[in-house]
Amino acid sequence: MNMKNYWIKTVCGLGLITLLSIVAFFDTWQSMVAIWYNSSSYNQGFLVAPISIWLCWSQRNNYLKRCPEISWLAFVALILNGCLWVTADLVSIQVIKQFAVVGMLICGFWMILGNRVTSQIIFPLSYLFFMVPVGSDLIAPLMEFTATISVKLIRLSGIPVLREGMDLTLSSGNWTVAEACSGINYLLASVSLGFVYAYITFSTYWKRALFLVLAVIIPILANGVRAYLIVMIGHFSNMTLAVGVDHIIYGAVFFGVIMLLLFYISSHFADAPKLVTENLSHSAEADANFSNQPFIVALVLIGSLNFLYPVSSTWLTNQKQSPVNVKNIEIALKQKGWQPVKNLNWNWSPQFQYVEKDAMIYFSDGQATFGIYEASFGQESQGGGELVNSENVLVTKEQSNDWKTIKDSAMSLTNLVVGETILGNDEQHLIIFRWYKIGSHNTNNSYKAKVFQLLKRLSNDSSVESQVILFTNSLKSNDEITESALKNVTEMWLQ
Repeated sequence: MNMKNYWIKTVCGLGLITLLSIVAFFDTWQSMVAIWYNSSSYNQGFLVAPISIWLCWSQRNNYLKRCPEISWLAFVALILNGCLWVTADLVSIQVIKQFAVVGMLICGFWMILGNRVTSQIIFPLSYLFFMVPVGSDLIAPLMEFTATISVKLIRLSGIPVLREGMDLTLSSGNWTVAEACSGINYLLASVSLGFVYAYITFSTYWKRALFLVLAVIIPILANGVRAYLIVMIGHFSNMTLAVGVDHIIYGAVFFGVIMLLLFYISSHFADAPKLVTENLSHSAEADANFSNQPFIVALVLIGSLNFLYPVSSTWLTNQKQSPVNVKNIEIALKQKGWQPVKNLNWNWSPQFQYVEKDAMIYFSDGQATFGIYEASFGQESQGGGELVNSENVLVTKEQSNDWKTIKDSAMSLTNLVVGETILGNDEQHLIIFRWYKIGSHNTNNSYKAKVFQLLKRLSNDSSVESQVILFTNSLKSNDEITESALKNVTEMWLQ
Protein backbone atom coordinates (compact mmCIF):
# COMPACT_ATOMS: atom_id res chain seq x y z
CA MET A 1 0.00 0.00 0.00
CA ASN A 2 1.41 3.41 -0.92
CA MET A 3 1.38 6.46 1.32
CA LYS A 4 -1.48 8.07 -0.61
CA ASN A 5 -3.78 5.17 0.26
CA TYR A 6 -2.77 5.46 3.91
CA TRP A 7 -3.92 9.05 3.98
CA ILE A 8 -7.13 8.52 2.01
CA LYS A 9 -8.15 5.93 4.60
CA THR A 10 -7.11 8.22 7.46
CA VAL A 11 -8.92 11.29 6.09
CA CYS A 12 -12.10 9.24 5.69
CA GLY A 13 -11.72 8.20 9.33
CA LEU A 14 -11.31 11.83 10.39
CA GLY A 15 -14.45 12.80 8.47
CA LEU A 16 -16.42 9.98 10.11
CA ILE A 17 -15.25 11.07 13.58
CA THR A 18 -16.40 14.64 12.85
CA LEU A 19 -19.81 13.43 11.66
CA LEU A 20 -20.27 11.19 14.70
CA SER A 21 -19.40 14.09 17.03
CA ILE A 22 -21.93 16.40 15.37
CA VAL A 23 -24.70 13.78 15.53
CA ALA A 24 -24.01 12.65 19.11
CA PHE A 25 -23.50 16.14 20.54
CA PHE A 26 -25.78 18.05 18.20
CA ASP A 27 -27.24 20.29 20.93
CA THR A 28 -23.78 21.35 22.11
CA TRP A 29 -22.55 22.11 18.60
CA GLN A 30 -25.79 23.92 17.81
CA SER A 31 -25.39 26.11 20.90
CA MET A 32 -21.96 27.23 19.66
CA VAL A 33 -23.18 27.99 16.15
CA ALA A 34 -26.15 29.95 17.53
CA ILE A 35 -23.81 32.21 19.51
CA TRP A 36 -21.53 32.69 16.47
CA TYR A 37 -24.55 33.78 14.45
CA ASN A 38 -26.28 35.97 17.02
CA SER A 39 -23.31 37.74 18.64
CA SER A 40 -20.92 39.96 16.70
CA SER A 41 -18.25 39.20 19.31
CA TYR A 42 -18.11 35.59 18.15
CA ASN A 43 -18.73 35.79 14.39
CA GLN A 44 -15.16 34.61 13.85
CA GLY A 45 -16.24 31.18 15.12
CA PHE A 46 -17.35 30.33 11.59
CA LEU A 47 -13.76 30.77 10.38
CA VAL A 48 -11.99 28.68 13.02
CA ALA A 49 -12.40 25.25 11.43
CA PRO A 50 -11.40 26.43 7.90
CA ILE A 51 -8.35 28.22 9.33
CA SER A 52 -7.37 25.12 11.31
CA ILE A 53 -7.62 22.98 8.16
CA TRP A 54 -5.52 25.49 6.22
CA LEU A 55 -2.87 25.56 8.95
CA CYS A 56 -2.73 21.75 8.97
CA TRP A 57 -2.38 21.72 5.18
CA SER A 58 0.39 24.31 5.30
CA GLN A 59 2.43 21.85 7.40
CA ARG A 60 1.79 18.85 5.13
CA ASN A 61 5.47 18.47 4.19
CA ASN A 62 6.20 17.71 7.83
CA TYR A 63 3.78 14.80 8.19
CA LEU A 64 2.39 13.46 4.90
CA LYS A 65 5.28 11.02 4.57
CA ARG A 66 4.71 9.71 8.04
CA CYS A 67 2.60 6.61 8.61
CA PRO A 68 -0.48 7.32 10.80
CA GLU A 69 -0.63 5.10 13.89
CA ILE A 70 -3.32 4.59 16.50
CA SER A 71 -2.60 6.41 19.79
CA TRP A 72 -4.07 4.76 22.88
CA LEU A 73 -2.89 7.69 24.97
CA ALA A 74 -5.39 9.77 23.00
CA PHE A 75 -8.10 7.25 23.90
CA VAL A 76 -7.49 7.94 27.60
CA ALA A 77 -7.72 11.69 26.93
CA LEU A 78 -10.94 11.06 24.97
CA ILE A 79 -12.49 9.31 27.98
CA LEU A 80 -11.51 12.15 30.31
CA ASN A 81 -13.03 14.78 28.01
CA GLY A 82 -16.21 12.74 27.78
CA CYS A 83 -16.46 12.54 31.56
CA LEU A 84 -15.98 16.30 31.68
CA TRP A 85 -18.86 16.74 29.22
CA VAL A 86 -21.17 14.55 31.32
CA THR A 87 -20.21 16.46 34.48
CA ALA A 88 -20.94 19.81 32.82
CA ASP A 89 -24.19 18.52 31.36
CA LEU A 90 -25.41 17.33 34.76
CA VAL A 91 -25.04 20.84 36.21
CA SER A 92 -25.81 22.77 32.99
CA ILE A 93 -22.48 24.55 32.43
CA GLN A 94 -22.66 25.15 28.70
CA VAL A 95 -19.18 26.56 28.15
CA ILE A 96 -17.55 23.53 29.79
CA LYS A 97 -19.67 21.23 27.63
CA GLN A 98 -18.46 23.11 24.56
CA PHE A 99 -14.81 22.88 25.56
CA ALA A 100 -15.24 19.17 26.31
CA VAL A 101 -16.90 18.34 23.00
CA VAL A 102 -14.16 20.14 21.06
CA GLY A 103 -11.61 18.32 23.21
CA MET A 104 -13.25 14.98 22.35
CA LEU A 105 -13.09 15.83 18.65
CA ILE A 106 -9.40 16.71 18.86
CA CYS A 107 -8.66 13.55 20.85
CA GLY A 108 -10.47 11.51 18.21
CA PHE A 109 -8.24 13.03 15.51
CA TRP A 110 -5.19 12.40 17.68
CA MET A 111 -6.15 8.76 18.19
CA ILE A 112 -6.41 8.11 14.45
CA LEU A 113 -3.38 10.17 13.40
CA GLY A 114 -1.05 8.94 16.12
CA ASN A 115 1.43 10.74 18.33
CA ARG A 116 4.06 11.56 15.70
CA VAL A 117 1.69 13.10 13.15
CA THR A 118 -0.32 14.94 15.80
CA SER A 119 2.87 16.47 17.25
CA GLN A 120 3.41 18.21 13.90
CA ILE A 121 -0.03 19.83 13.86
CA ILE A 122 -0.76 20.26 17.56
CA PHE A 123 -0.93 24.05 17.20
CA PRO A 124 -3.56 23.99 14.38
CA LEU A 125 -5.59 21.35 16.20
CA SER A 126 -5.50 23.41 19.41
CA TYR A 127 -6.84 26.34 17.41
CA LEU A 128 -10.19 24.48 17.24
CA PHE A 129 -10.77 25.49 20.87
CA PHE A 130 -11.38 29.02 19.55
CA MET A 131 -14.73 27.70 18.33
CA VAL A 132 -15.91 27.88 21.95
CA PRO A 133 -17.59 31.28 22.52
CA VAL A 134 -15.98 32.16 25.82
CA GLY A 135 -15.28 35.58 27.33
CA SER A 136 -18.66 37.06 28.28
CA ASP A 137 -17.64 37.01 31.97
CA LEU A 138 -14.85 39.42 31.08
CA ILE A 139 -17.22 42.16 29.90
CA ALA A 140 -17.87 43.64 33.37
CA PRO A 141 -14.19 43.84 34.46
CA LEU A 142 -13.22 45.17 31.02
CA MET A 143 -15.85 47.90 31.33
CA GLU A 144 -14.50 48.76 34.79
CA PHE A 145 -10.92 48.93 33.48
CA THR A 146 -11.93 51.02 30.46
CA ALA A 147 -13.82 53.51 32.65
CA THR A 148 -10.95 53.71 35.15
CA ILE A 149 -8.17 54.29 32.61
CA SER A 150 -10.32 56.78 30.67
CA VAL A 151 -10.99 58.86 33.78
CA LYS A 152 -7.32 58.85 34.76
CA LEU A 153 -6.22 59.96 31.29
CA ILE A 154 -8.91 62.65 31.16
CA ARG A 155 -7.78 64.05 34.50
CA LEU A 156 -4.14 63.90 33.44
CA SER A 157 -5.21 66.06 30.49
CA GLY A 158 -6.37 68.68 32.97
CA ILE A 159 -10.08 68.23 32.31
CA PRO A 160 -12.46 67.78 35.28
CA VAL A 161 -14.59 64.64 35.10
CA LEU A 162 -17.12 63.12 37.48
CA ARG A 163 -17.55 59.37 37.49
CA GLU A 164 -20.62 57.56 38.82
CA GLY A 165 -20.40 53.87 38.07
CA MET A 166 -20.01 53.62 34.29
CA ASP A 167 -21.26 57.19 33.68
CA LEU A 168 -18.74 59.97 33.02
CA THR A 169 -19.73 63.62 33.20
CA LEU A 170 -17.65 66.38 31.59
CA SER A 171 -18.49 70.04 31.17
CA SER A 172 -19.26 69.35 27.51
CA GLY A 173 -21.58 66.40 28.02
CA ASN A 174 -22.18 62.93 29.41
CA TRP A 175 -20.67 59.58 28.40
CA THR A 176 -21.49 56.00 29.37
CA VAL A 177 -19.12 53.05 29.20
CA ALA A 178 -21.53 50.45 27.81
CA GLU A 179 -20.93 46.78 27.01
CA ALA A 180 -19.95 47.73 23.47
CA CYS A 181 -17.17 49.87 24.96
CA SER A 182 -15.68 46.99 26.95
CA GLY A 183 -13.41 46.03 24.07
CA ILE A 184 -14.37 42.35 24.25
CA ASN A 185 -14.76 42.26 20.45
CA TYR A 186 -11.25 43.65 19.98
CA LEU A 187 -9.77 41.29 22.58
CA LEU A 188 -11.31 38.14 21.10
CA ALA A 189 -10.33 39.16 17.56
CA SER A 190 -6.78 39.96 18.69
CA VAL A 191 -6.29 36.63 20.46
CA SER A 192 -7.77 34.48 17.70
CA LEU A 193 -5.84 36.31 14.98
CA GLY A 194 -2.72 36.48 17.12
CA PHE A 195 -2.76 32.71 17.58
CA VAL A 196 -2.57 32.20 13.82
CA TYR A 197 0.06 34.90 13.36
CA ALA A 198 2.23 33.47 16.14
CA TYR A 199 2.08 29.99 14.58
CA ILE A 200 3.02 31.23 11.12
CA THR A 201 5.68 33.74 12.16
CA PHE A 202 7.50 31.99 15.01
CA SER A 203 8.77 28.45 15.43
CA THR A 204 10.08 28.76 18.99
CA TYR A 205 7.48 28.24 21.69
CA TRP A 206 8.65 31.08 23.94
CA LYS A 207 8.20 33.62 21.13
CA ARG A 208 4.73 32.28 20.39
CA ALA A 209 3.79 32.47 24.05
CA LEU A 210 5.17 36.01 24.41
CA PHE A 211 3.29 37.21 21.34
CA LEU A 212 0.02 35.73 22.64
CA VAL A 213 0.53 37.52 25.97
CA LEU A 214 1.00 40.78 24.06
CA ALA A 215 -2.09 39.98 21.97
CA VAL A 216 -4.07 39.95 25.23
CA ILE A 217 -2.52 42.92 27.04
CA ILE A 218 -2.23 45.41 24.17
CA PRO A 219 -5.94 45.33 23.11
CA ILE A 220 -7.03 45.89 26.71
CA LEU A 221 -4.72 48.89 27.12
CA ALA A 222 -5.52 50.14 23.61
CA ASN A 223 -9.25 50.01 24.31
CA GLY A 224 -8.82 52.24 27.36
CA VAL A 225 -6.84 54.74 25.27
CA ARG A 226 -9.43 54.44 22.47
CA ALA A 227 -12.25 55.33 24.89
CA TYR A 228 -10.22 58.31 26.16
CA LEU A 229 -9.59 59.59 22.62
CA ILE A 230 -13.27 59.25 21.72
CA VAL A 231 -14.24 61.31 24.77
CA MET A 232 -11.60 63.92 23.89
CA ILE A 233 -12.81 64.19 20.30
CA GLY A 234 -16.37 64.67 21.54
CA HIS A 235 -15.29 67.16 24.21
CA PHE A 236 -13.20 69.42 21.99
CA SER A 237 -15.74 69.31 19.16
CA ASN A 238 -18.48 70.40 21.56
CA MET A 239 -20.16 67.00 21.19
CA THR A 240 -20.47 67.17 17.41
CA LEU A 241 -17.93 64.43 16.58
CA ALA A 242 -17.52 60.84 17.85
CA VAL A 243 -21.06 60.73 19.23
CA GLY A 244 -22.73 58.69 16.47
CA VAL A 245 -21.63 56.11 13.93
CA ASP A 246 -18.26 57.87 13.65
CA HIS A 247 -17.71 56.86 17.29
CA ILE A 248 -17.48 53.24 16.16
CA ILE A 249 -15.47 54.06 13.04
CA TYR A 250 -12.82 56.05 14.90
CA GLY A 251 -12.46 53.29 17.48
CA ALA A 252 -12.14 50.55 14.85
CA VAL A 253 -9.53 52.52 12.89
CA PHE A 254 -7.49 53.19 16.03
CA PHE A 255 -7.59 49.53 17.06
CA GLY A 256 -6.65 48.43 13.54
CA VAL A 257 -3.61 50.72 13.53
CA ILE A 258 -2.46 49.42 16.93
CA MET A 259 -2.73 45.76 15.86
CA LEU A 260 -0.94 46.43 12.55
CA LEU A 261 1.91 48.02 14.51
CA LEU A 262 2.07 44.96 16.78
CA PHE A 263 2.25 42.60 13.81
CA TYR A 264 4.75 44.79 11.97
CA ILE A 265 7.14 45.09 14.92
CA SER A 266 6.83 41.35 15.66
CA SER A 267 7.67 40.49 12.05
CA HIS A 268 11.24 41.70 12.65
CA PHE A 269 11.69 38.85 15.13
CA ALA A 270 10.28 36.12 12.87
CA ASP A 271 11.96 32.70 12.88
CA ALA A 272 13.16 30.91 9.79
CA PRO A 273 11.00 27.87 8.88
CA LYS A 274 12.23 24.62 10.36
CA LEU A 275 13.37 22.00 7.90
CA VAL A 276 12.36 18.40 8.41
CA THR A 277 15.57 16.36 8.43
CA GLU A 278 14.13 13.05 9.66
CA ASN A 279 14.15 10.21 7.13
CA LEU A 280 10.49 9.79 6.25
CA SER A 281 10.82 7.43 3.32
CA HIS A 282 8.12 4.85 2.81
CA SER A 283 9.06 1.32 3.84
CA ALA A 284 7.69 -2.21 4.08
CA GLU A 285 7.76 -1.79 7.85
CA ALA A 286 5.39 1.15 7.56
CA ASP A 287 3.05 -1.03 5.46
CA ALA A 288 3.07 -3.67 8.17
CA ASN A 289 2.50 -1.18 10.97
CA PHE A 290 -0.43 0.43 9.23
CA SER A 291 -2.06 -2.76 8.01
CA ASN A 292 -1.89 -4.34 11.46
CA GLN A 293 -3.14 -1.37 13.43
CA PRO A 294 -6.69 -1.72 14.81
CA PHE A 295 -8.03 1.13 12.70
CA ILE A 296 -11.63 -0.11 12.62
CA VAL A 297 -11.55 -0.91 16.35
CA ALA A 298 -10.43 2.64 17.08
CA LEU A 299 -13.30 4.12 15.04
CA VAL A 300 -15.80 1.84 16.78
CA LEU A 301 -14.49 2.86 20.21
CA ILE A 302 -14.61 6.56 19.36
CA GLY A 303 -18.15 6.25 17.97
CA SER A 304 -19.33 4.21 20.95
CA LEU A 305 -18.01 6.77 23.44
CA ASN A 306 -19.59 9.63 21.48
CA PHE A 307 -23.04 8.10 22.00
CA LEU A 308 -22.41 6.60 25.45
CA TYR A 309 -21.90 9.95 27.17
CA PRO A 310 -25.16 11.66 26.09
CA VAL A 311 -27.13 8.52 26.99
CA SER A 312 -25.48 8.34 30.42
CA SER A 313 -26.14 12.02 31.09
CA THR A 314 -29.78 11.71 30.04
CA TRP A 315 -30.28 8.78 32.42
CA LEU A 316 -28.74 10.68 35.32
CA THR A 317 -30.60 13.94 34.69
CA ASN A 318 -33.96 12.18 34.36
CA GLN A 319 -33.89 11.33 38.04
CA LYS A 320 -36.81 13.08 39.70
CA GLN A 321 -36.13 16.32 41.59
CA SER A 322 -38.56 17.22 44.37
CA PRO A 323 -40.16 20.67 43.89
CA VAL A 324 -40.65 23.35 46.52
CA ASN A 325 -43.54 22.52 48.84
CA VAL A 326 -45.52 25.40 50.37
CA LYS A 327 -46.79 23.26 53.25
CA ASN A 328 -43.23 22.35 54.28
CA ILE A 329 -42.36 26.05 54.50
CA GLU A 330 -45.45 26.78 56.58
CA ILE A 331 -44.63 23.89 58.96
CA ALA A 332 -41.05 25.17 59.35
CA LEU A 333 -42.35 28.67 60.15
CA LYS A 334 -44.71 27.42 62.87
CA GLN A 335 -42.00 25.23 64.41
CA LYS A 336 -39.92 28.35 64.95
CA GLY A 337 -42.85 30.19 66.54
CA TRP A 338 -43.52 32.44 63.55
CA GLN A 339 -46.94 33.06 62.10
CA PRO A 340 -47.85 33.47 58.43
CA VAL A 341 -49.56 36.78 57.65
CA LYS A 342 -51.57 37.96 54.69
CA ASN A 343 -49.72 38.97 51.51
CA LEU A 344 -48.32 42.48 51.82
CA ASN A 345 -48.19 45.10 49.12
CA TRP A 346 -44.48 45.86 49.03
CA ASN A 347 -44.73 46.17 45.24
CA TRP A 348 -41.90 43.69 44.64
CA SER A 349 -41.35 39.97 44.31
CA PRO A 350 -38.74 37.88 42.47
CA GLN A 351 -39.60 37.29 38.82
CA PHE A 352 -37.35 34.39 37.78
CA GLN A 353 -38.03 32.73 34.43
CA TYR A 354 -38.75 29.04 33.85
CA VAL A 355 -39.48 28.31 37.50
CA GLU A 356 -41.07 24.87 37.91
CA LYS A 357 -42.48 25.53 41.38
CA ASP A 358 -42.19 28.47 43.77
CA ALA A 359 -43.69 29.73 46.98
CA MET A 360 -44.04 33.20 48.50
CA ILE A 361 -45.06 33.51 52.15
CA TYR A 362 -45.07 36.54 54.46
CA PHE A 363 -44.62 35.93 58.17
CA SER A 364 -44.06 37.73 61.46
CA ASP A 365 -41.66 36.92 64.29
CA GLY A 366 -43.79 38.99 66.65
CA GLN A 367 -41.87 42.21 66.06
CA ALA A 368 -41.42 42.67 62.31
CA THR A 369 -42.75 41.22 59.10
CA PHE A 370 -40.64 39.32 56.58
CA GLY A 371 -41.11 37.61 53.27
CA ILE A 372 -39.67 34.29 52.18
CA TYR A 373 -39.53 33.16 48.57
CA GLU A 374 -38.28 29.78 47.39
CA ALA A 375 -38.04 28.61 43.77
CA SER A 376 -37.05 25.30 42.20
CA PHE A 377 -36.35 24.72 38.51
CA GLY A 378 -36.85 20.95 38.14
CA GLN A 379 -34.98 19.32 35.26
CA GLU A 380 -32.59 22.10 34.29
CA SER A 381 -31.80 22.78 30.65
CA GLN A 382 -29.68 25.28 28.78
CA GLY A 383 -31.93 28.06 27.53
CA GLY A 384 -34.59 27.01 30.05
CA GLY A 385 -34.71 27.09 33.81
CA GLU A 386 -31.45 26.89 35.74
CA LEU A 387 -30.96 27.28 39.47
CA VAL A 388 -27.54 28.92 39.09
CA ASN A 389 -27.96 31.43 36.30
CA SER A 390 -26.91 35.06 35.96
CA GLU A 391 -30.32 35.83 34.43
CA ASN A 392 -32.04 35.13 37.75
CA VAL A 393 -31.91 38.78 38.74
CA LEU A 394 -33.79 40.48 41.57
CA VAL A 395 -34.80 43.46 39.43
CA THR A 396 -36.01 42.73 35.91
CA LYS A 397 -36.15 45.33 33.14
CA GLU A 398 -39.86 45.78 33.85
CA GLN A 399 -39.16 46.40 37.55
CA SER A 400 -36.19 48.73 36.98
CA ASN A 401 -38.43 51.78 36.72
CA ASP A 402 -39.71 51.17 40.26
CA TRP A 403 -36.59 49.81 41.99
CA LYS A 404 -32.91 50.71 41.95
CA THR A 405 -30.09 48.65 43.40
CA ILE A 406 -28.63 50.59 46.32
CA LYS A 407 -26.25 47.91 47.56
CA ASP A 408 -25.12 44.53 46.28
CA SER A 409 -22.62 42.67 48.47
CA ALA A 410 -22.31 39.73 50.88
CA MET A 411 -23.39 39.29 54.48
CA SER A 412 -21.54 36.93 56.84
CA LEU A 413 -23.82 34.95 59.13
CA THR A 414 -22.72 32.45 61.76
CA ASN A 415 -22.45 29.46 59.41
CA LEU A 416 -23.10 30.94 56.00
CA VAL A 417 -22.26 33.87 53.76
CA VAL A 418 -25.38 35.05 51.93
CA GLY A 419 -25.82 37.54 49.13
CA GLU A 420 -27.21 40.86 50.32
CA THR A 421 -29.03 43.34 48.11
CA ILE A 422 -30.76 46.57 49.07
CA LEU A 423 -33.37 47.83 46.65
CA GLY A 424 -34.82 51.31 46.95
CA ASN A 425 -37.45 53.67 45.59
CA ASP A 426 -38.89 56.98 46.72
CA GLU A 427 -40.96 55.35 49.48
CA GLN A 428 -38.96 52.50 50.98
CA HIS A 429 -36.00 50.14 50.91
CA LEU A 430 -36.09 46.37 50.68
CA ILE A 431 -33.26 44.42 52.31
CA ILE A 432 -32.80 41.02 50.68
CA PHE A 433 -30.72 37.96 51.59
CA ARG A 434 -30.39 35.16 49.03
CA TRP A 435 -28.65 31.78 48.80
CA TYR A 436 -28.93 28.33 47.22
CA LYS A 437 -30.32 25.30 49.01
CA ILE A 438 -29.20 22.01 47.47
CA GLY A 439 -30.38 19.08 49.54
CA SER A 440 -28.94 19.61 53.01
CA HIS A 441 -26.36 22.16 51.81
CA ASN A 442 -26.72 25.95 51.81
CA THR A 443 -24.34 28.24 49.94
CA ASN A 444 -24.26 31.55 48.12
CA ASN A 445 -21.23 30.55 46.06
CA SER A 446 -22.35 29.60 42.55
CA TYR A 447 -19.35 27.28 42.05
CA LYS A 448 -20.02 25.41 45.28
CA ALA A 449 -23.68 25.20 44.31
CA LYS A 450 -22.75 23.47 41.05
CA VAL A 451 -20.52 21.01 42.94
CA PHE A 452 -23.32 20.24 45.42
CA GLN A 453 -25.72 19.73 42.52
CA LEU A 454 -23.32 17.31 40.84
CA LEU A 455 -22.71 15.26 44.01
CA LYS A 456 -26.42 15.19 44.77
CA ARG A 457 -27.39 13.93 41.33
CA LEU A 458 -24.64 11.32 41.21
CA SER A 459 -25.89 9.97 44.55
CA ASN A 460 -29.48 9.66 43.23
CA ASP A 461 -30.72 12.18 45.81
CA SER A 462 -34.11 13.62 44.80
CA SER A 463 -34.35 16.30 47.50
CA VAL A 464 -35.12 19.92 46.72
CA GLU A 465 -32.73 22.21 44.84
CA SER A 466 -33.90 25.78 45.23
CA GLN A 467 -32.99 29.41 45.57
CA VAL A 468 -34.10 30.94 48.86
CA ILE A 469 -34.77 34.65 49.35
CA LEU A 470 -35.56 36.25 52.72
CA PHE A 471 -36.46 39.93 52.68
CA THR A 472 -38.11 42.74 54.58
CA ASN A 473 -38.89 46.40 54.09
CA SER A 474 -37.18 49.33 55.75
CA LEU A 475 -37.27 53.07 56.03
CA LYS A 476 -34.23 54.70 54.39
CA SER A 477 -32.91 55.90 57.76
CA ASN A 478 -33.42 52.53 59.41
CA ASP A 479 -31.43 50.15 57.18
CA GLU A 480 -28.87 49.05 59.80
CA ILE A 481 -31.51 48.10 62.39
CA THR A 482 -33.63 46.29 59.80
CA GLU A 483 -30.55 44.52 58.43
CA SER A 484 -29.72 43.25 61.92
CA ALA A 485 -33.27 41.95 62.38
CA LEU A 486 -33.18 40.16 59.02
CA LYS A 487 -29.83 38.64 59.93
CA ASN A 488 -31.26 37.19 63.17
CA VAL A 489 -34.28 35.77 61.38
CA THR A 490 -32.13 34.22 58.68
CA GLU A 491 -29.84 32.52 61.18
CA MET A 492 -32.87 31.09 63.00
CA TRP A 493 -34.33 29.89 59.70
CA LEU A 494 -31.10 28.05 58.87
CA GLN A 495 -30.96 26.24 62.23
